[in-house]
Amino acid sequence: MRTEKEQGRWICTVHWNENIKAAKKREKEVAAAGDTGEAREALRKRKAEEEQAREEAERKRWEKARPAVVAALAAAVKKAPAGAGGVLGKELLQALENYSYGPASSAAKHVPLGKSAEDLVRHMAFRIILADTEELDLNDKRFVAGAKALGVDVVKIVEAAAPADVVLPKSKKGRVLR
Repeated sequence: MRTEKEQGRWICTVHWNENIKAAKKREKEVAAAGDTGEAREALRKRKAEEEQAREEAERKRWEKARPAVVAALAAAVKKAPAGAGGVLGKELLQALENYSYGPASSAAKHVPLGKSAEDLVRHMAFRIILADTEELDLNDKRFVAGAKALGVDVVKIVEAAAPADVVLPKSKKGRVLR
């Protein structure tokens, strides 16, 4: 077992090698910065100010160049094919992935990705709807109304697929009261 004498005691270099190296590195930095804590603090502050100045310069540079970048991107988007397999389609699909609308595979079983822009829009919309079915239920009026706008009566399907154990009261018009 290799050992090294440090501060009057023996330290195992096999088990403590990283700590020994870090301590030696700190000693070199302290020596380079000066012996006092004030000198070390001044060095740390100077480095932080330099880093902040670099970041500020990059931010100003970006602000100045941003309109040109936006114009170039807009021109490229106008020319780019809008199909499902193109760059724009992939960008939209990636955005859905980032916003937790689930993996494409589960939605693709029902509404495939296809090739056209219309196919892509349908697939993306279905992924959002599919994610809603995981989080929402019949008590969410927005979800029920959105399904009805597509011509799907969610309440009727639920009553047929999973009838309630308890008979729900009905209004005078025969609608189930919730």
